Amino acid sequence: MEVLAKRLHLLDEPESLSQLTESLLLHGLKHEVVIDILNHIPFNDNISFANVQLLIEESLQHLRIMGFTERDVTTFLTSDSRILLTNSATRTLVFANLKGLFTTEDALHVLKKCPNVLSDPWRETNEKFDYAYFTMGYKQRNILKTQLFQHSLHHTQDRHIFLVRAGLFVYVKEKDDPKLNPNPALHDVIDTTNKYFATYLGNISLEEYNTYLKMREIEREEEEEFSDESDDEEEDKQHSLKQFKKRKEKKK
Repeated sequence: MEVLAKRLHLLDEPESLSQLTESLLLHGLKHEVVIDILNHIPFNDNISFANVQLLIEESLQHLRIMGFTERDVTTFLTSDSRILLTNSATRTLVFANLKGLFTTEDALHVLKKCPNVLSDPWRETNEKFDYAYFTMGYKQRNILKTQLFQHSLHHTQDRHIFLVRAGLFVYVKEKDDPKLNPNPALHDVIDTTNKYFATYLGNISLEEYNTYLKMREIEREEEEEFSDESDDEEEDKQHSLKQFKKRKEKKK
């Protein structure tokens, strides 16, 4: 009833709804997971019950082929049901991209911990990795112990920038001995609560840290405005250059 209360149009095809629900339950999914899936399926003129059921069947089969167990699949769908509506080509590409950053075994580990990677835009996932690896200096072995890909890039940046400004984080060069790294574990930096982070890593109160986060929001807005202005200026320069070339060609 919960799903029907939110999406009454599903009642137009009660038999198809029943078949789809039974199919999901037969795959061992819990009722609450099935409801979540039905609530997020973007039914429209191009997506019917029939092709949704086919897509789900293909998705479940493909996830198993990729090397995930039934338990993994259930965990995926419980945390992010969008995965079912991601086509196999996209999942294959994401997995291939991950294997460019991690070993095959570690790539599977990442997907088990952060299944949202299968449905998130790859550009966002890659930006998160690049920031942790290149800007913060953490290696794959550090990243694997965290929920990096479940956090927003802004979250990771805010935590890191705070520590840098407070003098509590230094960039460790590649040639430096990793055992001498004075920085806190990446898990402690990004996976902890704001209260824990502020108190134990930042040595400030939660209220002070919340004030810092508000300041970061203002900074981001200003950075975006500056970026937009720079883009406009660049477009103007390119336009002026084209006009100049045209006038020059006419003179010839």
